[in-house]
Parts: sequence; structure tokens; C-alpha cells
Amino acid sequence: FKKGQTTGVFQLESSGMKKYLKQLKPDKFEDIIAMVALYRPGPMQFIPDFISGKHGKTVIVYDNPKLKPILEETYGIAVYQEQIMEIAKSLAGFTYGEADVCLLYTSPSPRDLSTTRMPSSA
Repeated sequence: FKKGQTTGVFQLESSGMKKYLKQLKPDKFEDIIAMVALYRPGPMQFIPDFISGKHGKTVIVYDNPKLKPILEETYGIAVYQEQIMEIAKSLAGFTYGEADVCLLYTSPSPRDLSTTRMPSSA
């Protein structure tokens, strides 16, 4: 994977993904999982930051100390929906149910939110 030799590997065989894998030089399975999650139209913009964070080329600054245990494994980048939910729970005191509703508001997918209520603690 470090050499981008991923021809025939689902979601890892495009030329763009190969380029990023060569730059990332993954040394653990979690790095590959994160790349698959990031290699999408919206989050792709964070791939260079993810790679830079992995290699220690960027100082990762957490705006709140509560963010470090949530984002440390992904080098300061919120890669997964579960991380967004943990942030809402940790910083805003939301329950997991309330945090899940917040995901609807952060999703790029068009949805009719007129019948969805924001958590009352927001």
C-alpha cells in the first residue's frame, strides 16, 4: 500500500488514491480506512492535512483539550461521523441521539429538515 500498488483493490485502485497512498505511506490499517473515508468529494480537501499530520509536518492544534482524544488518531481531522457525534457530546453535552440529529444538519445531502427538530440543549 505504501507504494500505491493497489490495482484490483476496491476503492484503492484509482490513480488519485494511489497518489495519496504513496504520499501517506500507511503503516497501519486505520490509515487506509481513513483514506477511504476521506477520498470523497467533500472531505478530499482534508487529505493533504491528514497526510501532513501523520508525518509530523504540521503541528496539530486542538481548539479545545476535549478534542484531542477524539481526533488524535486521525491527526486532528474529523474523518468519521462518529467523531462528529463525540464532539457534539463532549463539547455541547448532547446525548448520542441529539448528536445524531446534528449530523442531519451537517450532511451535504439534501434533506427536508422541516420536520426534524434540533435538540433542545442546542
